[in-house]
This record gives sequence, structure tokens and C-alpha cells, in this order.
Amino acid sequence: MAKTNNDKLAIKEEKRAQKQEKALLKAENKKAQQAEREELKKQSQTLAKNQKEEKAERRQQERDLRREKRSKFREKRLQLQESSLPLDNAALIYPASKNSEWNEIFRISAYLNGDVDPQKLQSALEKTMQRFPYYNVALHKGFFWYYFQYLEQKPKVMKEEFYPCQPFDFRGDKHLFRVLYYNKKVTCEFFHSLCDGFGGLNFMDCLLINYARECGLQVDAKNFMINPNDFYEQEELEDAFNRYADLKETNSRKEKAAYQIVGTPLVLGKLIVTSGKISVAELKNAAKTQNCSLNELLLATLMYAINVDRVEHKRKKPVKISLPIDCRRFFETKTMRNFSSYKNFSIEKQDATLADCIEVAKAGMAEIDKEYLMKNINANVLAQKNIFVRLMPLYIKDLALKYSFNTYGERLFSTAFSNLGVLKVPDEMREFVESFEVMIGRAKLNSLNVATCSYNGTAVITFTRRIQQSNVERVFFRTLTSLGLSIDLYSNV
Repeated sequence: MAKTNNDKLAIKEEKRAQKQEKALLKAENKKAQQAEREELKKQSQTLAKNQKEEKAERRQQERDLRREKRSKFREKRLQLQESSLPLDNAALIYPASKNSEWNEIFRISAYLNGDVDPQKLQSALEKTMQRFPYYNVALHKGFFWYYFQYLEQKPKVMKEEFYPCQPFDFRGDKHLFRVLYYNKKVTCEFFHSLCDGFGGLNFMDCLLINYARECGLQVDAKNFMINPNDFYEQEELEDAFNRYADLKETNSRKEKAAYQIVGTPLVLGKLIVTSGKISVAELKNAAKTQNCSLNELLLATLMYAINVDRVEHKRKKPVKISLPIDCRRFFETKTMRNFSSYKNFSIEKQDATLADCIEVAKAGMAEIDKEYLMKNINANVLAQKNIFVRLMPLYIKDLALKYSFNTYGERLFSTAFSNLGVLKVPDEMREFVESFEVMIGRAKLNSLNVATCSYNGTAVITFTRRIQQSNVERVFFRTLTSLGLSIDLYSNV
């Protein structure tokens, strides 16, 4: 009995020990699980921290990359700004209105006392480009505007083999001017977006001085208008329109459409050139007899000649002549880019005499002053600064500018008459350069253009036409002959 009780106690004690062992094991498992949870939590926190740090590091790397990209973009933009040049206000219309068959071109030629040496002319051109580096550009399209891109390659002189003022090829990096030679003649042709007559003439003068020096002439150009030895000034690149525009009053662009000279069109690319040489002294005497200036006499004679053509063709629209005006006469600037405006002279009388045309020319010339030109400048600059115009993509601007050119451009005048005035060379070159000739290239709508200049006491008046008929030139020169002037005529046909 006692043994049985002991056995029972032993069993109970064993069970109690097992139970305690089990509770202890459970406690240890619980503690181990808690420790494991703590470890997992710690690992999770560490992982989260690492992920956060990695994320922050990635963000920092992304910020650094964006900062680096912005820095590179700014650097490229600065490089682009240094290697490109925006078009001036007057230049913007010409790229939009051009096409593969027509560009706005003008031309200056010099006749020398001997045949041109192409190698020496090329050397002179390379030296001239050091003085005019801002002409070593090509035309490019941006998203909003055209711009000039500086070129590494230098232009090459070419022998003249075609009709004057052939269209420029704008595909690729091509220069916007060309230097030609033929026998004794050196010619520079310019796309009008690059410069006006003032800039083109200074370039030609620099080229001729350098060429004369290449030919062994000792030329001192220190006191001349352009010195090839000088460095260019930053002001020569300025857009003088934006500098002087006060954006107040403007001249209205609403005008009557003009009479367009009638004739049979020439084949594409052909341009007939007729020039007349006249003594400046004789012209001044004739102008004095008519109580007007030399420029007014030539302008009036051209107006009269076109009016005779208008009457013969029984047309009613007025004869209108557009006269380019160098704004540098009224606003001080050294710019070698475009800074010209215009004035249209109109006559409607069917039976207008030369005297009537002279009165129109005199009245119109009297209206040209700083205030008149400022209003023209304001009209152009206001259009460019219009917020809607500025935000237009270039392809829409092209359409708008082309419409503007077709509406307000050549339709408003019968012809253009440009007078570059008295041309000069350094004293040592007076016998080296025999004469000059300027011309305006083929017009897009107008049938003819007229340009003149004088050198060494002789004026050269040059007609360029794209029609077969020569009625206007014939009446023009006959009218001057009737005033007692002697004229030496020559042509390319």
C-alpha cells in the first residue's frame, strides 16, 4: 500500500516536473520568439533605413544629374549664343518670303584697271573676313525665329558665269554672300538679311583695299571709312532698330496698290541689265535748272517714265516708287547689318509732266526726317515684339510674314530706286579702281528695279528687269538726254 502511494507520488512529481519543464520550455520559446521578433523588427528597421538612405542617395544622384544636365544645357546655350546671331528686325521678312527661285539680293561691282588675279582675290577675301567675322554665317531655322550660325569654313571666290543675282542655296551651311570675278570686274552679291547697302559697301571697300595691297599697292586706310587693319567693334553687330524704337507713334501701312509695269516675263534666272554713265556735274546742272536736287531729278524722271508706260497700257493704279533710306543719316550707329527704311512716292495724274513728278519728289523728300523714320521703325519693332507673334512657331510666322510681304511688299510700289551716293576709295587706289556699279536683283513681283551710285565724277544708273520690254529705260534715258545730258549706255544683252 505504501509502495503504491510512493509510486503515485513519484508519478505526480514526474508530471509536475514535466509540466514545469514544459512551462519553462514554453517560456524559453516565447522568449526566443520575442527575441526573433525583435531581431526581425530591428532588421526591418535597418532595411527600411537602408532603403530610405538608398532612396535619398538616388534622389541626390538624380538631382546631381539634373543639375549637371542643366549646367551642360546652359553651357551649350552659351556656346550657341556665342556661335549664333539673331536676325535684325528688317532681316526677318526675307527668309520667310524667299523660295528656291527667288531671294532678295543686291550687288556691288568694281571695275579695275587690270584683269583680276583669283588667288590674290582669295587671299584678300580671307583677310577681309577677319575684319567682318559676323558675315561668315549661314541661315538656320529655330523653333521661333531664324538665326545666323557662324561657320568654320571660309568663303571662296568664284568666276562669274551666269546672269547677275542668282538665288542663293540655303541648304546646309552656305554663306549668304558671294564674291565673283570676271576679267577686270570684282563683284559682291549679298542676301539682304545679312546687311543693307551700307554694310555691303563697307565690305566691298575692305575687300578692294586688301586686294590692292595683295597686288603690291601701298594703301594707307587709316583715315578711310573702313580700315582693314582695325578690329571690328561690338556695335557693328547691333540691331539698331531695337535700340532706337520708342514704340510710340507709327506710320500706317495702309496704301493703295501700285501699277505693276507690264511686259513679257523672261525665262527664270535671266536678268537684263542696262546701265547709263552720266557726268555728275552735268546732272547737277540739269537738276539746278529744274530747281531740284540730283536725287529728286532722277527719282522724278523714273516716275515720269513709268507713268508714260502706265498710260500706254491704259492702267489706273498710281505709279509708286519706293526709295530706301539709310537711317544712319538720322540715328547714330556703327551697325553693319540692316538699318534702312523707305519712303513711297506716288503720282496718279495720267497726263503728269516731268515738272509734276519733280514736285512730287520734292514734297516727298521734304517729309523724310527723324520723326518719319522713327514711326516706320516703331511699326516694324512693335510687330516683332507682339506677344502672340513671339509665341508663334516659325512655320506659322513664315506664313504670316509671307502674307505680309505679298500684301504690303512689292504690291505697294511699281519699282524700287536705290541711291548709294558718292563712293570713294583711298587716294592711292583712284587709278586702281576705274568705276563702280550697283544693282538690285530680280524682284519677286515688280518687273524692274533701279539703283545708282557715283564715283570719280561719274554717275552710273542701272536698270535690272525680268521682262523683255525696255519701255521704261528708253523713256528714262531719252528724258535725261532731252535735258542736255550725254549718256553712255551699255547692257548685258
